[in-house]
Amino acid sequence: MALLQLAPKGLYRWYAKCCNTPICNMVGNPKFSFAGFLVANIAEPEALGPIRFRYKSEQALEPVSEPSGSMIGFIARTVRAIAAERFSGRWKQTPFFGEDGRAIVKPYVLSEAEREKAYSQPS
Repeated sequence: MALLQLAPKGLYRWYAKCCNTPICNMVGNPKFSFAGFLVANIAEPEALGPIRFRYKSEQALEPVSEPSGSMIGFIARTVRAIAAERFSGRWKQTPFFGEDGRAIVKPYVLSEAEREKAYSQPS
């Protein structure tokens, strides 16, 4: 596993170092226990639990069989879930951060020139 940040205080993007395959994005603070997984890159996505929201389903590689839900509903459920994790202490049970609150690997932070190059390339 490797870790990339677009900016010093930017989101974390975890990826497979061997092939640069993105795995998930998350806030760089373990107290916000939320990760957005790129399910197309997961061999057994059912191990992640039920999908709670689909973002940009029109860009899916295969047809999406169920509605995406609303952004407002997604935000409300996410805020509620993060609050529950905070109050219960479950936010500490993460494979991404150590007991000291730091990521398990040092993030590579893109330079301004690297960011500009990344944003200028077609997706």
